[in-house]
Amino acid sequence: MSDTKKDGKYYLKIMLNGLPTGGNSRQSWRAKYAETTKWKKSVFFATKGKLPPKPIKKVKLKYTRCSSNKMDWDNLVISFKAIQDGLVNAGVMCDDKVRNIPELPTYEQNMAKKGEGKVWIEVWEI
Repeated sequence: MSDTKKDGKYYLKIMLNGLPTGGNSRQSWRAKYAETTKWKKSVFFATKGKLPPKPIKKVKLKYTRCSSNKMDWDNLVISFKAIQDGLVNAGVMCDDKVRNIPELPTYEQNMAKKGEGKVWIEVWEI
């Protein structure tokens, strides 16, 4: 689902099935690389046909994790790193530096049935 807001600025909302791992994951470098690549590719395919004409310079972000278990905040934030990098790689936004994301992203956790985990990503042009 993607849409343009009333003021003509870009807005994107995508859903990805599955749950990214948090910072406490004890993965080998190879498994971590595979996990990161998987989420970047998921973002790429989810944004296909929904990209802005050119990557956005300043954005506001909201990440929502739907899971049967809640994470602590630091692990929740780090779990979206590959997804945020995927937004840059796909061409949604220019970069993920502070100058491109001037406000801290919003993070939410919602409950979902076991085995039905997913994440929602929302991007607003500012």
